[in-house]
Amino acid sequence: MIREALLLSASTRFVILFLPFRVLRRLMKAQQADPKSIDSGAREVRPAEVTDPQTRRVVLCVRAVSRRVPWKATCLVEAASTRIMLHRLGIASTLWLGVQKQTDGKMHPHAWVTSGGEVVIGGGELRKYTAVSAFR
Repeated sequence: MIREALLLSASTRFVILFLPFRVLRRLMKAQQADPKSIDSGAREVRPAEVTDPQTRRVVLCVRAVSRRVPWKATCLVEAASTRIMLHRLGIASTLWLGVQKQTDGKMHPHAWVTSGGEVVIGGGELRKYTAVSAFR
């Protein structure tokens, strides 16, 4: 599972840097959904507290790889890698994209994944972000 997380982290980072977002969406095998039509009230948990054991293992592998790779493993890299791995295991999940307006007026993007009513990766102060897109 670590090898898969490493491969997905590298390929996701490459896609983000050099290819259009639609390629990443195809890689995730996800359909865009209206974020207002999905219950985003998932509870935030630490990776070690994720309820589903398979989901927890995926999240811990993605986090471990992200800390050790020489490239920048952004929240989008982590979220997309997690979404792809969960999908391959047949575990339902949603990748969320959101923005936070900074005091200087600039927008700060963020990505996170929910599964089983929990924010499994990318959590932390999500109430500050406005969800603008969701992928299932």
